[in-house]
Amino acid sequence: AVNGDSIYLSLDSELQNMLETKLDEAMEKSGASKMWCGFMDAHTGRMLAMASRPDFDLTDRSSLENWTDLFLTYAYEVGSVAKPFVYMTAIDQGVYDGSATYQSGTIKVNGTNNTVRDWNYGQGWGTITFDEGLVRSSNTAIVTLLQDKVDFDDYTNRLKQLGFFQSTTIDGLSVAGGVAAYESTDSPYDKVSIGFGQASTYSPIQILKAYSVFANDGRTVEPYFVDRIVKADGTVSYSATGREYSDQIFSSEAVAHVSELMTRVINDEIGTGKTYQ
Repeated sequence: AVNGDSIYLSLDSELQNMLETKLDEAMEKSGASKMWCGFMDAHTGRMLAMASRPDFDLTDRSSLENWTDLFLTYAYEVGSVAKPFVYMTAIDQGVYDGSATYQSGTIKVNGTNNTVRDWNYGQGWGTITFDEGLVRSSNTAIVTLLQDKVDFDDYTNRLKQLGFFQSTTIDGLSVAGGVAAYESTDSPYDKVSIGFGQASTYSPIQILKAYSVFANDGRTVEPYFVDRIVKADGTVSYSATGREYSDQIFSSEAVAHVSELMTRVINDEIGTGKTYQ
């Protein structure tokens, strides 16, 4: 027998145990078929906890029914969490005026018979500002920006800089890249709906990494799971450095403005996330 290496993960055992318990409680209470969650230090990239459900019994291999790591390799339509990236792109392109107004409710997609509706069944909120549009999570604000103001090629290039639509690995673990429908269809509808998180898929850890731009002045930080590897003789053969940043993707001004709007999503009376106060 030969002693192997010892692998020390970045996970915080207390947070990990808490997360496992909370996911079990949430699954039972909600009746959901799938659930996943992860915590990351947004400044360093250190993964502090990560779990998904359904789970399996480590002592009973036959209990393993799902071979997909949902947090890393399950790509899905994320919905409105994609919207801030449209706003920051518009700000950086110099085409955004937060106090300018548009008509919410419904909007026709150029060159199609498709109509995009706001989430309140297309009722909207009348004529509102673009700033208010993000606070209210307005789909029509996104379509208006993408059709009338934003350079689409620059926007999608920024999405790829964030790490979307490309498969990668993190510490040897596969990460699903997701897909963007517009790349194969060239559909005007797919091009605008990507802005509100449809007609495109993302893995949860990709979203977590992308949102780290708000903690790092417009740059993403690379997540990591392995803190260090120690050989049997005590020699450290690997040690994570952390803090591996991308190039600047969004400007400081764009990050600051959209961060303020996202705070209003939670704290304003009109914010769609006010229940999370």
